[in-house]
Amino acid sequence: MTAEIVTLQKSNFRDPVATLREIANEIESGKYGEVSVVGIAMRVSINPEGVEIFALGQDSEPANIGMLFARAHQEMVNIF
Repeated sequence: MTAEIVTLQKSNFRDPVATLREIANEIESGKYGEVSVVGIAMRVSINPEGVEIFALGQDSEPANIGMLFARAHQEMVNIF
C-alpha cells in the first residue's frame, strides 16, 4: 500500500515574516492574477494605538484600502 503526502500549508501562518514571504512569492508566480492593491493591518507594540496599516499597489488610495478592509471584515464575519 502506498500513500501520497499532501502539504496542507507551505508556511506556518503564526509566523508573520514567513507568511508574508510566501504571499509575495505567490503574487509573483501569478497565483492570484493581477494584484492591484494589498492592504496589511498589523497589531504592534511600538505604536501607542497598537495598529499599523500598510497600503501597497497601484490602487492603494485610502478609499480603496478602506473598501478592501471592509470587504475582508465581511468575509470574516461570514466565515465565523
